Amino acid sequence: MQRFIRLKREFEKLNQEPIEGISCYPKSDNFENFVATILGPNESPYSGYIFQLSIDISEQYPFEPPRITFQTPIYHPNIDNKGRICMDLLNMPPKGNWKPTIGLKKSFRCYTMFVKKSKS
Repeated sequence: MQRFIRLKREFEKLNQEPIEGISCYPKSDNFENFVATILGPNESPYSGYIFQLSIDISEQYPFEPPRITFQTPIYHPNIDNKGRICMDLLNMPPKGNWKPTIGLKKSFRCYTMFVKKSKS
């Protein structure tokens, strides 16, 4: 129940304070699966492109990161051919930097910086 309340609050905050170029909505009322549409950031090789992402939330969230995958094909050195993102923020320690305080909004902000810095 606590997980559901947190996810609902995070989703409401995303709607109240949206991130430019990113929209997100739950696939169902249980807030376990989300769909995000992300515009390729300006000043990046992806400017003008639109990407759809799938966000799956585990029962252990926020103690485990959301599983975010690209549904739209993308060529990026840190995204595999199945759309899985290799970003420290989205992995558990000791190899990753996920913390329960990060949440969905910060994950999306990091995505934007991550893609902007791409040399693809």
